[in-house]
Amino acid sequence: MLLNRLNRYRSKFIKILFLYLFLFFFQGMFFLLMADDNVEHRINIGLKLFPTIVGGNLNLGNKLNDDGKLLLLIAVKKNHTQAQIMEHTLRQTVNNIYKYPLSIKVTDNLFLQKNQNLKIAGIFISEKFPKNELQSIIDFGIKNKTIVFSPFTDDVEQGAHAGIFIRTQIKPALNITTIKKTGIRFNKLFLKVAKLYE
Repeated sequence: MLLNRLNRYRSKFIKILFLYLFLFFFQGMFFLLMADDNVEHRINIGLKLFPTIVGGNLNLGNKLNDDGKLLLLIAVKKNHTQAQIMEHTLRQTVNNIYKYPLSIKVTDNLFLQKNQNLKIAGIFISEKFPKNELQSIIDFGIKNKTIVFSPFTDDVEQGAHAGIFIRTQIKPALNITTIKKTGIRFNKLFLKVAKLYE
C-alpha cells in the first residue's frame, strides 16, 4: 500500500515537473531580456528548479535520514547573508518532495569534508566558488550520491551535476558524466527536456 501511495506521489510530482518546465520554457525570453549572466536572476530561477531536480532522482527514498526528512544544504563560502536569504526562500516555497519533509541548512565546504557520511539529497551552490573548491564539493557529491546544483554560468560544464541553461529557452542542465560517476538515476523525461553536457 505504501508503494502504491509513493507511486501516486511520483506520478503527481512528474506532472508538476512538466508544469514547471513548461513555465520555464515560455518565460525564457522574458528572463533573457534581463541577460543570461544576471546572477540574481540565475539564482532565483535556480532556487525554483533545485527541488524539482532533486525530485528527479529515482532513488530519492534512499536519502531519507533517521528523522524521516530529506536534507538539502546551501553551500556558502563568504556571503552568509545571501545564503540565509536563499534558505528562507526555499523554506517558504517548498515543504516537501514526494511528500518527504525537508530539512534545509546553510553550510560550508569544511563541514562537508568533516561529515563525509551524511545523507544529503541535494547541495545548492549559493555563490561562485573557486574551481578547486567547487570540485571538492562535486567530489563529495559523487562519493555520497548527492546532487550538486549550481545556477552559475559554466559550473555544470565544470562538473556540477545540475544547473540551468539559458539561451532562447530556459532548461535544466545536467552533466551526464558526473551523474554516471555518482550512480544517480534520473527520470527519462528529465533527460529529454534537459540540456545535457558530457
